[in-house]
Amino acid sequence: MSDQKKKIIINLGISLFLIGLMVLGLNRDKILTKKAFFNSRTNSFCVNRYCFELKDKHWWYRSQVGLYQAKTENINQMVTKFNQINLETLVSTNGSKKHLYGFEGKPQVVLKINGRKLEIGNLNSSFTGTYVKNGDNVFATEILLSKETLANLNSYIDLTINKWPKDKIKKTNLKTQEEAIIEKVTNMVALDILKKVDISKVKHDRVVIDFDDYQKQLIIGETDGVYFASVDEVLFWEISQDDYFAIKSKIG
Repeated sequence: MSDQKKKIIINLGISLFLIGLMVLGLNRDKILTKKAFFNSRTNSFCVNRYCFELKDKHWWYRSQVGLYQAKTENINQMVTKFNQINLETLVSTNGSKKHLYGFEGKPQVVLKINGRKLEIGNLNSSFTGTYVKNGDNVFATEILLSKETLANLNSYIDLTINKWPKDKIKKTNLKTQEEAIIEKVTNMVALDILKKVDISKVKHDRVVIDFDDYQKQLIIGETDGVYFASVDEVLFWEISQDDYFAIKSKIG
């Protein structure tokens, strides 16, 4: 083979290699563009009124009393999904059809990251993706996001107020020992964390439980239309109206 032919073959190979790199680069750009709605590093986000921030590789909930440790592993999994959301597949611009995709009525579930926001809708009929709404436009995504999970603070932080051993109870000041009530007062789950309550200024009740060799108290009350519980008078939790009245009605 002549030197001239060798040069042609070498140049052709180099050209094909460079073209290949260009094609790969273009495809990579397309992939990145496809995932670019929340297109910067996610160090904080909000779902409705619940907001979270990343500090020292751990996620924290911005509660009414300051930062409260969150479930870092759970949130990391969620954030990975958030960063994969793209708006490539438009399915509707018709506001009258929004109910078909889970955007009618309340509560709404709105995800906010870095100044951008999306409303989260229902899963699609094949349960392979989620509808999201940006303004009046509805898009189909290939990301699975449950509205119920996202809107539940318990998905992000542990809302268990207390974990007391039911089988070691000696006596209580309750008028009943119904299993459902005992379960509530020994393993109570809150709705949110509240600012400190001055219980000397609000009406409240105490559930007193004697165990084998110690005593525990669950304080419940109401302030400004919000129902609360505490086991230490330091950290206060918002509880549901149903839980409040279910327990209050049974205190002797």
